[in-house]
Amino acid sequence: MRTITAVLTLGVALGIASLQTAPGHPQPTNPIGFAHRAFHPSSFLLHPFFQDANPPALSPEASLKAMKPRPGFQIELMAAEPLVKSPIAFNFGPDGRLWVVEMGDYPLGLDGKGKPGGRVKILEDTKGTGNFDKATLFLDGLNYPTAVLPWRKGAIVIAAPDIFYAEETQGSGQADKKEVLFTGFTKGNPQHLVNSLVCGLDNWIYCANGDSGGDIVSVKTGKKAPIRGRDFRIKPDTGEFELQSGQTQFGRSRDDWGNWFGNNNSQPMWHFMLDDHYLKRNPLLPAPDPRIMVPVVSGNAPVYPVAPILPRFNDFHTAGRFTSACSAIVYRDNLFGPAFGGNMFVSEPVHNLVHREIVSPKGFTFTSRRADDEQKSEFLASADNWFRPTTIQTGPDGALWIADMYRFVIEHPQWIPKDWQAKLDLRAGEDKGRIYRIFPADTKPRLVPRLDKMTTAELVQALDSPSGWQRDMAQLLLIQIKDAKAEEQLTKLFRTNDNPLARLHALCTLDGLGALNSNVIDKALHDAHPGIRRHGVRLLESHIGALTSLSWQALDLDKDADAQVRLQLAYTLGQWSNHERAGNILAKLALQDSRDNHFLAAVFSSVDKDKYAPFAQTVFGKGAKTPSTALLEKLAKLGVALGDDKGMAVLLEAMSTPVGGQYPPIQLAALSAYVDALDQKNLSLVKVADAGSDLMKKAVEGLRPVFAEARKAAVDPKATINIEHRQLAIHLLGRGLDEHVQDRQLLAGLLTPRTSAELQTAAVVALGKVRGPESAKVILEGWKSYGPAMRAQVLDTLLSRPEWVAPLLDAMEGKTILPSEVDAIRRQRLLQHKTPSTRQQAQKLFTQPANENRQKLVESYRPALTMKGDVAKGTAVFQKTCAACHQLGGIGQAVGPDLAAEAGKPGEVLLIAILNPNAAVEARYVNYTATTKNGLVQSGLLASESGGSITLIAPDGKQHVIARADLDNLTSTGISVMPEGLERDISMAQMADLIAFLRQNAVGPNDKKK
Repeated sequence: MRTITAVLTLGVALGIASLQTAPGHPQPTNPIGFAHRAFHPSSFLLHPFFQDANPPALSPEASLKAMKPRPGFQIELMAAEPLVKSPIAFNFGPDGRLWVVEMGDYPLGLDGKGKPGGRVKILEDTKGTGNFDKATLFLDGLNYPTAVLPWRKGAIVIAAPDIFYAEETQGSGQADKKEVLFTGFTKGNPQHLVNSLVCGLDNWIYCANGDSGGDIVSVKTGKKAPIRGRDFRIKPDTGEFELQSGQTQFGRSRDDWGNWFGNNNSQPMWHFMLDDHYLKRNPLLPAPDPRIMVPVVSGNAPVYPVAPILPRFNDFHTAGRFTSACSAIVYRDNLFGPAFGGNMFVSEPVHNLVHREIVSPKGFTFTSRRADDEQKSEFLASADNWFRPTTIQTGPDGALWIADMYRFVIEHPQWIPKDWQAKLDLRAGEDKGRIYRIFPADTKPRLVPRLDKMTTAELVQALDSPSGWQRDMAQLLLIQIKDAKAEEQLTKLFRTNDNPLARLHALCTLDGLGALNSNVIDKALHDAHPGIRRHGVRLLESHIGALTSLSWQALDLDKDADAQVRLQLAYTLGQWSNHERAGNILAKLALQDSRDNHFLAAVFSSVDKDKYAPFAQTVFGKGAKTPSTALLEKLAKLGVALGDDKGMAVLLEAMSTPVGGQYPPIQLAALSAYVDALDQKNLSLVKVADAGSDLMKKAVEGLRPVFAEARKAAVDPKATINIEHRQLAIHLLGRGLDEHVQDRQLLAGLLTPRTSAELQTAAVVALGKVRGPESAKVILEGWKSYGPAMRAQVLDTLLSRPEWVAPLLDAMEGKTILPSEVDAIRRQRLLQHKTPSTRQQAQKLFTQPANENRQKLVESYRPALTMKGDVAKGTAVFQKTCAACHQLGGIGQAVGPDLAAEAGKPGEVLLIAILNPNAAVEARYVNYTATTKNGLVQSGLLASESGGSITLIAPDGKQHVIARADLDNLTSTGISVMPEGLERDISMAQMADLIAFLRQNAVGPNDKKK
């Protein structure tokens, strides 16, 4: 889904997406990570039209009756006010007590001015009724707390800017000891604060970024790390801290086998396929976005509430769709029955429901879908508009537990106009809160166990439990207790137990105790269950030195049928000191799945300089599978970056050896990747031949016939080869050892109307890689004959090299290019250029409008709202101005948000979004400019980051993945990726036509035409 602040601004073409709105037109966001970018309907109740839509709060008993669970399930109220108020997170302790985080200070503090009022309470069932009847106030006066985890004699708590340990030592029940463990997390809007404390199988505690940030300091170690764009993991006892792939908004979670998941408002569940602590080993290659969307229907998918969808002043598109997804979890128990094992559950508080999907493996990742009998219903939905499910967890009893914040206004007032705030009780419900559990009606939840009373032997046996919570807690306690007797008992359990999950936890607990031995790992590597084999391979990493003979047995796992085992092997091979053998196996793994870019990233995280040559030799070895283009590109780039002559010589020999007397496309693609990689290092084949080793000189000389053949193929007058082959040949022109002038002439000859658009584009791309003013001149000479798409490509090519911007502006001065022929996107790049003289020249050329006040400009266009627009003419305006980035009515590219939903907004909102895009810019949607070491400049939205790379998405949807090692500078411009100045392209009448077209194609809730 693309809610108001969608990934790309409609402002590229329309301005709607980021909704960078003017005062009085608020930009929604996500309260506490669970109502992002969707104004809750209550935010608009003061509008006269909506004054009747004011449902009252219900008593706990009445609200319980309003619950509509899936048929065959029942729901129980476990705690309510005054015992608990504003609960947003919870965790069970080993003694069976429930630790609850209350964000009582939401949204603006107890006094509306930021006074802290967050609490941690401990709930107990003292009467044995199954319901909590006693609450102990453990901590009070916290600043928007978000998570708690029982730990040793107290608990770990998150309340930005700190993660701290608290303990009660004097018998009062209230904490009197506090130790800050980590600090530096960004404070501010409670919607975006750090959260989650989840035990990993690897004995780390995993946390969610919360769409926040900060420079985090470990108090115990003094080490500092920025968490922008990534989640992280900690070890509270030692102060260790590591960044992790992905960024979770509220509620990072895992399944039984150690796969990690996150979410973001309209995106119910991501799988974080790639692990950052492995990827960062090789910063020389960029990695793809580690997040894989799990649901088949992803992004703003429909949901089916039973509560009335209250009238809205705007944001019609968020009604009946995911807009506040949070706390996405995998069910980890068997109480619900086999059909529910591993199901995904996620809260959707704006729509008062809990959603469920069936999760299935899909190669290295997962996919999910609605159950057949829940196609238009939800696992749990409430008719009470005040029901706000936040954290959900699988409880120790096998039931699904739900925290209900129970608030009327869930939207944060940052996005509610001041005049409305004055009349609205923003804290309505602050004295209320509920906790529920849901389970099959024909079963009875298990009693919550008292692990704190168990002996070591009993804790070991507790690992053989259907409860994921119990296995995790028993593992944690065994590691904290450190009883020497545990090793023998754990080893016996691992060797004899039939339950693979019990064996898994025994294995991971032995690791946490430092008690693994070669026999245990050997058995893990040969286990019948792939999940055990996977973790056996992982645990080899810290034992390779002592297990040299054993470690080779793991190499047989490159043929393992399970994708996760192969993925882990790809990571672990990076630790092997037998570089030749490891390189061979890595290459075999890469060839098996060479078209999976994520898996290749895992493989190449393990390929260092010592492993590169054997890796390359195996890729091109006798009988090897044909490598994919993606594999060859990564191989070439890494070889250049490493400077490995031996490995590169192998690669170049493979490129220059004809097959059946010809050079097939795969060889041309590999050579193109190689010369691209050289260019990124400011190198060329000529420089390599002049200054390289004898081995490299010989290898480079062998490429001459390939370039000669490419010249013939590029201009093949009879077109005896297909267009893809010709494109690959064109990309090599001008980049060989000689004939550079002739190659440039060949490329110029392709820039004519007689040449197909595909080949013209290939020629421009090739010229863009051939440095020197002559290339810019050749590109500009054909401007008059270029079509719209070609012109955009030409402008991007010229803007990518700073030294080519001057010829572009000169061409505009000389009227070769008319300023009106430069679209708003590229126009803004010139007007915001980092060089003052360039900005000044551009300003003169484009003649800034007399009215520079954007709001006044909006007012001047207001008559368009009362004009009768022509839909047919509006279609043409959309096609010219918007279709490059947005799709509507079957026109354009679906790069930006869902305009069918966005277009239902009031005309005034559309007008502001189109003409005043920078009225309010959310930080995550500002423009960034990246300059690489070889002088290329790219700009766009900073879409994702990993340890080794960044990804920029340009306003027209082009994606640029840049290795951090290649970055010279990365700077935020402070403005939206959406351009200003669309008024130059849209007259008053055309604005009316455009709005008419948008309205014609607007779609309301659940895809019903409005």
